[in-house]
Amino acid sequence: MEFDDQQQFGSQVDDTPGSLASLSTDLGQSASRVILRADASNTITLPNGVAIETIQSDGRDLIIEAVDGTVYVIIDGAIGVPQIIVDGVAVPPLNLAALIVGNEPEPAAGPPQSSGGNFATDVGPIQDAFDLGDLLPYTELAFPQPEEEEVIPAVEDEEPTVVVITPDNPVGATNASAEVDEAGLPARAGEPAGTEAASDSETTAGTIKFESPDGTDAVLINGVEITAIGQTFTSPDGTLTITSISEGSIGFSYRLDDNLLGVTEDGFFSITVRDTDGDEATASLIINVLDDAPITLDDTDFVAAGTFGPETGNVITGIGTTSGVAGADNLGADGGSVTSVVSGSGNPVDVSGGEVTVAGMYGTLTINADGSYSYVRDAGTPGGVTETFGYTVTDGDGSTSTSALTIEIGDAPVQIVSVPESGAGTIVNEAGLPERPNEAPGTAEATPVESTSGTITFSAPDGVASVEINGVVITGAGQVIVTPEGTLTIDDYDPDGGTLDYTFELTDNTSGDDTTVSFEVTVTDTDGDSDTDDFTITVVDDVPEAIDDTAVQSEEDASITVDAFANDIPGADSIQLDQIALVPGSTIGGGSVVYNGDGTFTYNPAPGEEGEVAFDYTITDGDGDVSTATVSITLAADSTPAIALQGGNVVEEAGLPARPGEPAGSDAASNSEIATGSISISTAGDTVASLTVNGVNVTNGGTVTTANGSLTVILNAGAYTYSYTLSDNTLADPGSDSFSLIVTDSDGDSASTTLTIDIIDDVPTANADTNSVTEGAIVGGNVLTDSADVFGADGAEAAGGVVGVRASGGDTTTDASGNVGSVINGLYGTLTLGADGTYSYASRGDAITADAVDVFVYTIEDGDGDLSTTTLTIDVSDVTLSPDNDTQVVNEAALDAVGSTPGSNAETASGQLTVAGTGTVTYVLDSGSDTYGTLTLNADGSYSYTLTSAFDTSPDADNGTNTELGAESYGYTATDASGNSVTGTITIDIIDDVP
Repeated sequence: MEFDDQQQFGSQVDDTPGSLASLSTDLGQSASRVILRADASNTITLPNGVAIETIQSDGRDLIIEAVDGTVYVIIDGAIGVPQIIVDGVAVPPLNLAALIVGNEPEPAAGPPQSSGGNFATDVGPIQDAFDLGDLLPYTELAFPQPEEEEVIPAVEDEEPTVVVITPDNPVGATNASAEVDEAGLPARAGEPAGTEAASDSETTAGTIKFESPDGTDAVLINGVEITAIGQTFTSPDGTLTITSISEGSIGFSYRLDDNLLGVTEDGFFSITVRDTDGDEATASLIINVLDDAPITLDDTDFVAAGTFGPETGNVITGIGTTSGVAGADNLGADGGSVTSVVSGSGNPVDVSGGEVTVAGMYGTLTINADGSYSYVRDAGTPGGVTETFGYTVTDGDGSTSTSALTIEIGDAPVQIVSVPESGAGTIVNEAGLPERPNEAPGTAEATPVESTSGTITFSAPDGVASVEINGVVITGAGQVIVTPEGTLTIDDYDPDGGTLDYTFELTDNTSGDDTTVSFEVTVTDTDGDSDTDDFTITVVDDVPEAIDDTAVQSEEDASITVDAFANDIPGADSIQLDQIALVPGSTIGGGSVVYNGDGTFTYNPAPGEEGEVAFDYTITDGDGDVSTATVSITLAADSTPAIALQGGNVVEEAGLPARPGEPAGSDAASNSEIATGSISISTAGDTVASLTVNGVNVTNGGTVTTANGSLTVILNAGAYTYSYTLSDNTLADPGSDSFSLIVTDSDGDSASTTLTIDIIDDVPTANADTNSVTEGAIVGGNVLTDSADVFGADGAEAAGGVVGVRASGGDTTTDASGNVGSVINGLYGTLTLGADGTYSYASRGDAITADAVDVFVYTIEDGDGDLSTTTLTIDVSDVTLSPDNDTQVVNEAALDAVGSTPGSNAETASGQLTVAGTGTVTYVLDSGSDTYGTLTLNADGSYSYTLTSAFDTSPDADNGTNTELGAESYGYTATDASGNSVTGTITIDIIDDVP
């Protein structure tokens, strides 16, 4: 149901002849008329204060008069009775019809038709009454002709109707409205396009729908008759155009031609339909104009690392910004300019008066109303930060939009450009050490090789805050850093130039071969960036030098003493006299050698021994370096008869069978341990009186046994032969067994010779070993037994058999020397290999990302110094840990003093990290800025976070009760007992507090 209220939609009073006003004389000429129309369900709701008893019929219509004099008219309500709702109570049509009939005007009354008396009007002459009897006498009544009255008038005059259909009123309305948007306006002379110029939102269209049963005389807009398609009607800022004309329907379109400043309507179009007998129906169309507002987008710019600008651009056009056209603003149809700017959460500064300057945290922004700006970074400010300025654009009718200009300042990294890695600055030599208390000088004392100098270069474009070496802050030249091995002196320090010169001087010998001294260098710039590197000083081990000695026996068969140590050079690690020793099995000769404990050796020749004898000795310095020399002695000649030897003099240890506690030779099935020959004795005219071998009388044959074997002399028919059988291995290489043969002739003269049996050494064979381990774990074994290394007849050397080990480094054939029992750094772990073959390999945690192999080379030595080299290969299996990324939530409301519920503990959250690994897992915090609170992470993975300040980062300062996700983020590293590690994240979400 619609109220066609004249006050809101224009007057609906019709004072033309034939109207309700002229037909209803009792309503008065000044009464206001309102047409009531039933809705689709044929229902009309009466205004408050209207009583149903006041409803009357007036021809085809119903009329209701309100207390205030307003007359409501329901057109054709007497013909098609609607349902009426009065004060919320529905009156059905039948009830209303009965009520209407009861309220009809009564016909004019004549004289009462009655036989009674006392009539006000004379009823005229009637006959005399009959006497009272059984029946009343006839009563003559007067029935005048009734007055004619039209109760249901004939359908002679029908009024037109009209509605306007628009997008706002799709079913049509007498008071219609339509909407257009300034945003769709194209650019006009001197004025910009709207924010959605590509759209058609500045236009709208509709239809005038009308019915005129008596015929249409004219349809008018604003009093002007519509005559043709294309006809236009103008408003202050737009144009209505007739687009179609057909029976009962006129199409139109409306286009907004210009923006409006401060108003929301453009024109009122009054529409009138007049029929052929002069009846009129009216409607109206109001155009509502949506205001266009500017659209601003965030802009970005960048100050390159290590520079200070100025950086220029325009926040409106995006020109000169790093965001470019993506950040260009749309001023809309009303135009606009920058009117205010603010730094961070500070107070806005008015820009409308012209260029203004705003100080930020790291620099200064100068901005103009046209959006152009210039930013200059302040000297001494850190890199790797951002600065945000908010700006507001206001258009021609006061609409505003606010966005941000974010300046990113590049972070210049710190770089340690170079540290000495080889050559100068990295090597010192123990040989240059002077004599120290109770320690000998180095072997090259006169040279300065115990010191070295180098230069460290670095770059810090954001300025150097500090340079540290081994945690000591460098302050300038002359500064000294002391280590157990020596001193590091700062020769020159130029932080601006990025150089540091140093000298390292070795002050004492070290224990071991080629030890190292490491220094960690850390350079930190003014914004906290840092770089760390290290340089290593290698200490070249000084080794002793044993020098060969010679001596001559002055008297046959006499002992001779030689001071072997007198000419030796001990070196920086010194030699203790108890570290001088005879090399077992090195003696060449029949005598014996004794070390006297004072650096001298005494040789006791065998009876009748002559010629050259020799033996080897070693000296060992303080850190285990060994040097070997030979003492050669010339024995005086012994007069003998002529004796000569012919035949075999070579045996092989490989043919030896197994002996108690010793293995068989590598070719035990052969007879290579036996040699035979003959002894030729010439005594001229004399006979052999005696023949001794090593002092044993074998004139008639016999056997002589030595430590290495036995020589059997056989006399057969006056001729001597011999057979030598090797019975045990020797410890010299080459080894030999020597027999002194003395023949004494019948006149007492004697001659001697020596039968030397060359003992071909049996050599060991080392077989390759393999093992496997998981990353970070330890595995062990025995290289001698796992792959069954063969030492041969000489067995293993005294210490156990393994004499050298090293990381392969790609070379698996070169013999390894030393490092037995020491920790060897491999590619993915460390190996400790004992002389007895037992080893332990410790894989480094986090050393690999996929399965890998670590190869080591070891060398075995048999009892007489023969070597064999092979490999130990460790298969390392990769281990990958999984991180535990945890999130906790705290509430600003619980903050003391400033929170809305300070008594709560919700500002604190705690948790437990759980990373599965081998053994005990430890946790270390790696990163996190503690911007709004403090995180404490314990080694067992338990942690707690306490919020200490409100989350107030723009634009999240006033956005109500919500959760700021990821407000704080911390990185940690979890490391298991095997050294494998993984990094994870603890994220803190902060619930915003509101007043």
